[in-house]
Amino acid sequence: RIFDAHGFFLDYWRLQYGDVHFLGPLGITIDNNDHVFITNSNHLIVKMDINGNILNTWGGQGTGDGQFNKPAGIDVDSEGNVYVSDMLNRRIQKFSNNGDFILGWGSYGNGDGQFKRPVGVAVDTEDCVYVVDSSKNQVQKFDSNGNFLLKWGSFGNSEGEFNSPLYIAIDDSGNDIYVTDSGNGRVQKFTLEPVSLNLVPDTTLACQGGVLGFQTYFTNNTGKYRVFYFATNIMMPNGRFYPPWMGYFDGPNEISIAPYETKTEYIVHDIPFNAPLGEYMYNAYIGKGIRTIWDEEQFEFTITSPDSE
Repeated sequence: RIFDAHGFFLDYWRLQYGDVHFLGPLGITIDNNDHVFITNSNHLIVKMDINGNILNTWGGQGTGDGQFNKPAGIDVDSEGNVYVSDMLNRRIQKFSNNGDFILGWGSYGNGDGQFKRPVGVAVDTEDCVYVVDSSKNQVQKFDSNGNFLLKWGSFGNSEGEFNSPLYIAIDDSGNDIYVTDSGNGRVQKFTLEPVSLNLVPDTTLACQGGVLGFQTYFTNNTGKYRVFYFATNIMMPNGRFYPPWMGYFDGPNEISIAPYETKTEYIVHDIPFNAPLGEYMYNAYIGKGIRTIWDEEQFEFTITSPDSE
């Protein structure tokens, strides 16, 4: 069935056109030329125009290239290439706009780039491919050649966890990602920042006159070269910031990072002998400036007296 952007019914397409039957249609997408692609439970992909005329079909049941065992999710990239989740073959297949097989990736398993039940597929503005695995309760991201880039999600009902997620959509910015979390009865929205930050401290216990060290990980989530700033400050036991808020304890330091690169930096701070004892919060920020923060991380640590060690 076809609806306008306000949800009003416009038309429907029949379940049979000649020898082509819509037997349990599952996924649908539209390319930049208004061609409509539909996955069917009869192991076929159907390409149509916006008036419902069939332009091409391809597929058939099997495990070979271009064959399917229950195709589900489908989407197209900026060049019109078509990506299909071949659900029960546990793989993704990539085709030209007319259905010529280009490549495939995936196998059964728990590892990166492996699948148990891939369902939803979406392609972002940089032609990266996102796959929802309803059995692994996970989203995986790949480049257009099937190289694994990153993943998130696990079983549960907290934020960022899933219970049988199914389908996925990405807005025009390429940053906001929507996933149907069917078992939890909700939709979750994720924002994939251009560069993400992770801090791993050596310890959460330090002493006056000692040092505080931690490993910093910067990950470029995009296919573009990125330049950004890194800055930190500390919240002291009295609730005040050092330096005062809007200032920087370390930075801002300009950092450059290649597409999909993860860059690491080990940072060490000397702790003054007269530092107040108690609980501290270390805060770190990355972005284009204080008004455009891409990601932020923090960890707690305690400063003790040397005599207490």
